[in-house]
Formats: sequence, structure tokens, C-alpha cells
Amino acid sequence: MATVCVVDDNPELLDLVGAFLANDGFDARLFPTGEDFLAALEDAAPDLVVLDLMLPGLDGFEVLRRVRGRSSVPVVILTARGDDGDYCRGLALGADDYVAKPFKPHLLMARIKALLRRVDYDRPESAVGQPVSLGNVGFDPARNRFVVEDRPLGLTAQERRLLGFFLEHPGEALSRDRLLEAVWGFEEGRVTQTRAVDEANRRLRKKLLAAGATAYNRTVRGVGYEFSDGR
Repeated sequence: MATVCVVDDNPELLDLVGAFLANDGFDARLFPTGEDFLAALEDAAPDLVVLDLMLPGLDGFEVLRRVRGRSSVPVVILTARGDDGDYCRGLALGADDYVAKPFKPHLLMARIKALLRRVDYDRPESAVGQPVSLGNVGFDPARNRFVVEDRPLGLTAQERRLLGFFLEHPGEALSRDRLLEAVWGFEEGRVTQTRAVDEANRRLRKKLLAAGATAYNRTVRGVGYEFSDGR
């Protein structure tokens, strides 16, 4: 039974989402404030978090920043419909997906299940049973971790999916739309979503270079990104 934490100051929405989660067999834990949720996070690690950005007191952006400082748990953010700025900022802080308010509960449940499926076996398909690498960057299937020269990389679930896909396609110029479909599950990219791809690539490249990686995701002008070894 996967544990899903929902953080929102709207009690009706909390009850509704909690009921849908419980009906689908999830352990739903509901929090009206970011402070309550962060306090609970000290004692238990959920499998996924649904986080409203517009919270009273400690807002969702700060909650997300603090979560990412200690955990790579998948996070679905709830944003105001049409507020692309909030969406991009949330993705930049490390959110994995988003749903715009108002939303249909069935849509949110579909996003939750899809994200949990993606992170449940969060490894390159080609790496099952054997390591895969490029340069000094690789995936260790025995420990289910990405490494640079056997040193583990601290990656979010989204960054793991992105690096895994890159390792499956070394040296291949990958468009932003293809990355959106493979990593985020979006079949069609809006401008804000492709900007999220750029931000995710920036964060991943920064972590790789800081760890001394020789292979990393390079920008291919007019196309997207290519994962290659610079040695």
C-alpha cells in the first residue's frame, strides 16, 4: 500500500482527494498546512506527495524546497489554472508533475498512478541485470543507484528518469518533445513544459559536473540535448 500525502488548506478538497485515494487502496495522509506536513515528514517517508503551492503561512514553494533538501520523493504540485509562472517555478524546484486547479479527481488519480509506476522501477530498462554507463557515469542495478566513478549521485526521481533515458540513448540528439514524452509522460509539449525540460536538464548537468562526470547532457542547438562523453 503506497502512502500519499496531500497538502492543501481546502478541507473539502482534502476530504475529496483522500476519499479517492482510499478507494483506490492508498494510505492517504492529509495535511492542511505545510508546517504540519514537514513535521510529519521527520518520522515517515511517503511514496508520493500532492502539494498545493498557494498555502497559508509556509507556502508550497518553500515546502517543496525543504522537501528537496532531504528527499527525492515524487511530488505533484497543484497550481492555479493558466498560471504558467507557478508551474515553471515548481518544476525548477524539483516537482515531478503538476495538475491545474480546478481539476477532476480522476485526472489527479491518473497522474498519481502514472508517476508511481514510473518511479517504482526507476532504472533504465536496458540496465536490468547489468550495469550501463558512459564515461565515468553509470547505473548500478545491484544497488539501484546512479554513480560517478562508484560515488552515488543524489538525484530526484525526475532526474533519475532523465539520466536513465540519456544512458539508454548515448550520443543521440534528443528533442525536448521526445524527452517530455519519455520522462514526463506528456505527448504534446507546451512552451512552459519545454521550459521545464530545459530547467531539469540544467539541474542534472550541474549535479553531474559537480560530481566530476566526464559524460553529461549537452545542449544541441535547435534540437534539444545529447548525452555524450567529453573525454
